[in-house]
Amino acid sequence: MTHTIRREYPEVSIGTIDGYGRNLGPRSRGTVVELFFRDGVPWMAEVSDAKTGGDDHYAHVGLSVENGSLVGYDGVFDIPEQILEMLEEVGIRNGLYD
Repeated sequence: MTHTIRREYPEVSIGTIDGYGRNLGPRSRGTVVELFFRDGVPWMAEVSDAKTGGDDHYAHVGLSVENGSLVGYDGVFDIPEQILEMLEEVGIRNGLYD
């Protein structure tokens, strides 16, 4: 069974950066994060700008969860803090640095 949790963060900006952390264009204020579950386990998150629904900025973040801990992610350089907060809300701890 699959389900999602969706949160809006109106004060959080989203943008595209290069490997040196430089903005590659204008940032958008207002971010939407959706956390996707399969059989009760989060496996993916989508992060998009609220204004265009992801037409301007969008990221697909693959999540690796083992034994109730986030042990890896893919698709972004740094995992957004909002994803970590949402995972914690559903009982998944951040095990990235264990």
